[in-house]
Amino acid sequence: MKHIILFILPFVLWGCTKKDNFPDPAPHAKAESLITKAGMLEIGSENFNTDYGTITVPEIRSKPSSALIHIPFLRIHSSSEFPAEPIFGLAGGPGASNMSWDWNKVQGFLTDRDFVLVGYRGVDGSIRLDCPEVSKAFKNNKDILSEPAMKSIGNAWSISAERLKMKGIDLNGYTILQTVDDNESVRKGLGYRQINLLSESYGTRVAYLYTLKYPESINRSALICVNPPGRFVWDARTIDSQLKQYSALWAKDSSLTGRNPDLYACIHNVLNAMPKKWFMFPINPEKVRIVTHALLFNRTTAVKVIDAYMDAERGDPGGLALMSLAYDFVVPSMSIWGDLASKAVSADFNTNGNYCVDTDASGLPNHCMGFPCLYSVTDDCCYRRFHLAGTKDLQTKKAGFLKASYIR
Repeated sequence: MKHIILFILPFVLWGCTKKDNFPDPAPHAKAESLITKAGMLEIGSENFNTDYGTITVPEIRSKPSSALIHIPFLRIHSSSEFPAEPIFGLAGGPGASNMSWDWNKVQGFLTDRDFVLVGYRGVDGSIRLDCPEVSKAFKNNKDILSEPAMKSIGNAWSISAERLKMKGIDLNGYTILQTVDDNESVRKGLGYRQINLLSESYGTRVAYLYTLKYPESINRSALICVNPPGRFVWDARTIDSQLKQYSALWAKDSSLTGRNPDLYACIHNVLNAMPKKWFMFPINPEKVRIVTHALLFNRTTAVKVIDAYMDAERGDPGGLALMSLAYDFVVPSMSIWGDLASKAVSADFNTNGNYCVDTDASGLPNHCMGFPCLYSVTDDCCYRRFHLAGTKDLQTKKAGFLKASYIR
């Protein structure tokens, strides 16, 4: 065996702020009030003056009787005496924290700008939309992409939603627009006239809507790995076309075609004739497809996926076995599933689509991968339980723009 690859889903261990750094809100804190505590943040060999803050906001701003929730925020002060417009960071997700960033990359901005992070409601702060029922369903279903498994996951999401509602949580408050308003409240509270936005993946959707709703607040916006409306759900045909593009690039390099003349055919062959085990380690084909999809997000890990498939076609499926094993350790706990459902599924879920069919490549002639991503693939009951009027208004079938009436 030439390659034994340890597959870990593409998460970078970034700097993470400790919860106890953030001040508790006042006992009778009012809506839109904030409190800060001065501290220091060490980045590399430098220490930066930092404000650790907590803002109190309504769970639903349009509801006078709404409960109040508390959200952390962080401001790293620039080393400049006269800093330019600050940068507000918006990380990927949904279902992930906005309080963990690669501080070494942030450091480069601090020469002339403050850098601010506002926690994502539903993940950071006083309310966390954990769904252990969903995590359990992801782990306990062997044929994870089958229709019965999809229904099981959908039912787990429904049970989770009912449990959260019984705890007094109003799921209608956990929307992308409310997240936009949280950042706008912090902008006002810190006294900035205009800000810059630095966003990636899901964060670009937040930035896009922020710019539409509060254009006067935004100086510039830099979007990385853009997620436009409708794109929380992957398209099986697009995934397949991207694999074919990889294969076309592969075919132009003689050093690669010497290993295998047709990358796409190799992936197709392995997916359709996958061994059941490697030595004593089981290989679950559906879990391998899911982890393959996740690792193709990044060029570095995509190379390792290709190596694993090449080895498997030559009779060494060790990489596939480790991908199958990685699923059980990483996927069930990789997201705060209630936050993901409340923001992503309710925004982009298409009630006319058949996601169970799209997960199965056999339903798509001449396609090898299908749509193996679980995050938005459940039956209709998940959508009904987490259907939020606020984000449903933002769903658009036309890429690019929202009608002005959607922004109120």
